[in-house]
This record gives sequence, C-alpha cells and structure tokens, in this order.
Amino acid sequence: MEQVAEAWAEWIGQEPFDAFLTMTSEKATHPEALLKRFYVCRNLFNKSRHGKRWHQRDFLAMSAVIGMERHKSGNPHSHAVLRIPGGITVEEAVYWQRVFTKTGGFCRLDLPRSQSAIVEYTTKYVVKEGELEFTPNFVPIN
Repeated sequence: MEQVAEAWAEWIGQEPFDAFLTMTSEKATHPEALLKRFYVCRNLFNKSRHGKRWHQRDFLAMSAVIGMERHKSGNPHSHAVLRIPGGITVEEAVYWQRVFTKTGGFCRLDLPRSQSAIVEYTTKYVVKEGELEFTPNFVPIN
C-alpha cells in the first residue's frame, strides 16, 4: 500500500498547482459531507471568477486533487492541491480562506513556495491514508 501512495505522490508532485487547501468539519460527520462542502466552496470561487454559468467554461474553473481522511476524533479532514487558471494572489487566498471557513469548519488556504513544497505536501498529506478524489475537470498536464 505504501508503494501506491508513493507512486501517487510522485505523479501528483509533478503536476503544477497553485494552492494547498486543508478543510476540517466542525462536527463528526461522513467524509462525503466534507467533500460536498469542498464542492460548494469550489462553486462559490468559480462563480465569483467566471459568473453563474462558469460550468460552460469548465477549462477556466478550479480543479483539484483531494485527499480525504478522518482525524483520531472521527471528524473528516481533507487536504487538497488546487489548480487555479490565472493563479491566485495572497490577498485572494486570505479572502477565500475566510469564505470557505464560514461554510462549516476550519479551512486553511496556502500558496506553495515552490514545486518541491507541492511534492512535500502531496507526500505528507494528500495521499496519506485516505482516499483520493479528483474534480471532474482535473486534466493531468504532465
């Protein structure tokens, strides 16, 4: 199993990403509920950038690889790497972190310092012990 996680980490680490996202739920719930929360946040972000018909321009939308797991407490927890066409500024990240947190639990949105930071993050968090989820519009570049 560890070899599979290492292979995922290596592959994901080669992809260009613009941000890291950590989300937790404010109460014990099913991981699917946290995943749905992620999609609500993604929809808010994409609608803000591209209007309410952003689905028609899905190639411009945020895409992600999300690792889902549970804390020792049983609460769901996720780590994701985000691809954001056009990038994201520090100011935008701070704003969206606040918006995402208001949807029901802790959220942290960080910008990577380098490609090696992406590799480190994916190795440590995204492929840890949970399941991986890819947004429908995620298309590998490398």
